[in-house]
Amino acid sequence: MRQSKNMSDEDLAKEIARLRGSSISEEQLGLFFEYLSQIRYGSITLTIQDGKAIQIDKIEKIRIR
Repeated sequence: MRQSKNMSDEDLAKEIARLRGSSISEEQLGLFFEYLSQIRYGSITLTIQDGKAIQIDKIEKIRIR
């Protein structure tokens, strides 16, 4: 996946179509992108085991100024 904040809708649609053939279910993929749209600082980790997505971790950091 392209590492860019400014991924176009077209690029995102292409990436989703590519991932549909993988071990990631539509529901997991939707959850991943939902977390991605919600988080400002932090990380999202997708854990794969035996070729299947088994876990999604979201760690959100809050900056205190």
